[in-house]
Amino acid sequence: ASSNTGVNSDTGMNFLASPLQCPSNLQHFLTIKLNAENYLIWESQFTSILISFGLMGYIDGSKPAPSMFRSGTTEISSEYIEWLRNDQLLLSWIKSSLSEAIHTQIIGLKTSLEVWSALRQSYATQSMARIMQLKSQFQDLKKGSSSMDVYINKAKSIAHQLAIASKPVDEDDLVLQILRGLPSEYLAFKVSMETRKDPVSLNELHGLLLIQEANLKEDDSQTFESIMPAANIASKQVYNKQTNYRGRGRNNYQSRGGVRKSDQYK
Repeated sequence: ASSNTGVNSDTGMNFLASPLQCPSNLQHFLTIKLNAENYLIWESQFTSILISFGLMGYIDGSKPAPSMFRSGTTEISSEYIEWLRNDQLLLSWIKSSLSEAIHTQIIGLKTSLEVWSALRQSYATQSMARIMQLKSQFQDLKKGSSSMDVYINKAKSIAHQLAIASKPVDEDDLVLQILRGLPSEYLAFKVSMETRKDPVSLNELHGLLLIQEANLKEDDSQTFESIMPAANIASKQVYNKQTNYRGRGRNNYQSRGGVRKSDQYK
């Protein structure tokens, strides 16, 4: 039977014998399972695997299935058998890397190219839209009334989500955007950070901003405490003036006859 199909050690089937190319070892190369949020990073990892094993042709269409039968016969060609086995091995790799929810969307598809194309059509556009949304959030990032911890963690979260989408943010760019999003009371701090000789790391910036936030809160508290006594004094002075004015008004009050009360007994 093997002579009829041409399946032997000389047909290239040694591809299947490599322990590194066994599906059970795929987890060593692909660290994530595809879900609705991580298509781009999944595709990036999987593409690297396919390139390293010379299998890109199976999913980009450059290695289509050869003729099933040997020329002029009804005998299945060894080339087709090799292609089919490699394609089905690759298909099993793809399936093993999908989350359960994604797996249900490819039921009925027969080749690795069909599955790959369906996944790209479903998630590539969606992923790009998500990237544009995250980039917009990153560029518009402002501290506002948030605490410093909340603000910086939000910046880190956006950067992390961009990294998952295969669009990592350089640490220097993240630091710069955090500084840009600070309110006006941090102007002196921003200038000192932007003009320092050695660039500040993200972790160092986080610590320095927490200190600066605490200093500003302390300054505000001291300013409030210094204003309150002065405000109380001013309030008392206004009250005394109003009292004196009302007193003088009573002394000068004229009766209906036009005679002042102070002159009635003269």
